[in-house]
Amino acid sequence: MPITLLALLSFLAFAGDVPHQLVRYHDIAQGRPATLEPGDTLAYETSSGNTLHVGDVLVAGTPTGHMASATASSYGTRVSAVGHDYFASILNGTEKATNGKALMGSEDWEIYAPPKLAGMELQISRMQLRGKKRTAIFVEATFVNAAQKTNGSGIVAIQDLEGALRLGELRDPNVITREVAIDKLKEAKELLDLGVYTQEQSDEVKAKYGPYVAP
Repeated sequence: MPITLLALLSFLAFAGDVPHQLVRYHDIAQGRPATLEPGDTLAYETSSGNTLHVGDVLVAGTPTGHMASATASSYGTRVSAVGHDYFASILNGTEKATNGKALMGSEDWEIYAPPKLAGMELQISRMQLRGKKRTAIFVEATFVNAAQKTNGSGIVAIQDLEGALRLGELRDPNVITREVAIDKLKEAKELLDLGVYTQEQSDEVKAKYGPYVAP
């Protein structure tokens, strides 16, 4: 069947919107190669070798940002300083909304996600390859539990996925780190002491997570 002019124009119009099937960290670590165009990707292989897909769930870790804001008297004398913790790599809202806040002069702790995000599950809704010399994977994610959302849109934006994972502000629940293993072992011991776990169940947890803690 011959290709119609309309079909050809439609193809050309949307050809640039076809997402990458997979982008690998090791292919972009030193900058984006000319053969790899910026744009959406359906999957990303991290520096640890694990592959994340659109639709996968990540867990918010521990916030690393901190800012002290001062309150002042009517004479301009500082009375007290209030500390604000926040997720330094996770924007509390869409990129467009948080950029608007920044232009309005909002503080970092008002733009980035608050500490209560810790432990919440976030589902990847979009991944995008950005940059050239300094390349990063941008991510938008939604709250698995909508009742937990920290902003009106129910969306958070991660400007650099690899950086967020490295900081520990995000973690992949399918990847067992030393910190995760220690938490699991502590939890198993507490449950054993409370009589919730049997010795056999505790030993199973120890066998699974113990090797990740060993030096």
